Amino acid sequence: MLAQLVGGQIFQLFLVFCRIGSAMMLLPGLGEQTISTRIKLLLSLGISVVVAPLVAPMLPAMPADPASLLLILGGEIAVGIFIGTVARTLFTALSIAGTLIAFQTGLASAQVLNPALAEQESLPGVLLGLMAIVIIFETDLHAMMLRGLVDSYMLFTPGHLPPVGDFTETMTKVTARAFRIGLQLAAPFIVISTVLMAALGLLSRLVPSLQIFFLALPLQLGIGLGLIAVTLPTVLLYFFDDFASALGSLLAP
Repeated sequence: MLAQLVGGQIFQLFLVFCRIGSAMMLLPGLGEQTISTRIKLLLSLGISVVVAPLVAPMLPAMPADPASLLLILGGEIAVGIFIGTVARTLFTALSIAGTLIAFQTGLASAQVLNPALAEQESLPGVLLGLMAIVIIFETDLHAMMLRGLVDSYMLFTPGHLPPVGDFTETMTKVTARAFRIGLQLAAPFIVISTVLMAALGLLSRLVPSLQIFFLALPLQLGIGLGLIAVTLPTVLLYFFDDFASALGSLLAP
């Protein structure tokens, strides 16, 4: 009876936990550095208990060979890391946009601690990242990511080797998409900053006696902060529309 339990329900639960737990360490909002590892593991275990009966028909039986067992567990961990990395890479579009905005508004030298990443980052990047985490839970986007984890069992069948080539191709596309979205989010700041610098350059030619550097920085900061206040809701709305559509297209069965 005990052998049947260990080889059945407990093995299936541990197999599901390998995929969900590895993904939970990286998912935006759920896998932040400020969240205790114990809490993330406990949450992963609780989700695994709920998900295991749903995906039990897709799970393989416990192999007798230790090498086959390690291969199956390694494949599940690789799939979980892949899903979490895809979501985290898409989320870095906000960090890219924040860095570009900081350079265009003169805030690049103001570095503060980003509690989500536990590292120094520019002020606009920290602002966008923290607001995005709040919006994830306010809009139940974390539930969509967890649903994607469950649906991934229809895409990546447990017991089979993960498609490494497809993983590599997908990560290349996701990284390129993150850079593209980050550039699009910062596009208004790049345009306004270019126009402002051109106008200041023309003004310095027309009025050589004007101390243009004393005028440029306050003007750049003022216009940049005003533009952040005006465009912040649109920037976040555009990002989350693309974030949700990207996850839906990549994880849809």
